[in-house]
Amino acid sequence: MPYPAASKTHSLATMAHALATIASPKALATMTHALATMAHYLTTMVHALAKIAYALATKAHGLATMAYALACSHYGHYLSHNCLYLSHKGQWLCHNGLCLSL
Repeated sequence: MPYPAASKTHSLATMAHALATIASPKALATMTHALATMAHYLTTMVHALAKIAYALATKAHGLATMAYALACSHYGHYLSHNCLYLSHKGQWLCHNGLCLSL
């Protein structure tokens, strides 16, 4: 290199410019916006996963309710709908085909 001092000075000036660019209010605002956008997308994905989990839990509850109704109606003493309705209110329990009060 014919001019090492000039080259070093140019390198330092380039680094100083890069730091000033990164530390500029516009760059900081852009980075903050990018972080906020990523956080928004992350919370959106978590919310979507929670909705999927809720839907699956609702389906599982429905299947369990149907199984309960079938087991209750198997004995034929009460209509499964009535026993199921009463049990859903938390006041009755199906036991051996009978709707028993709790």
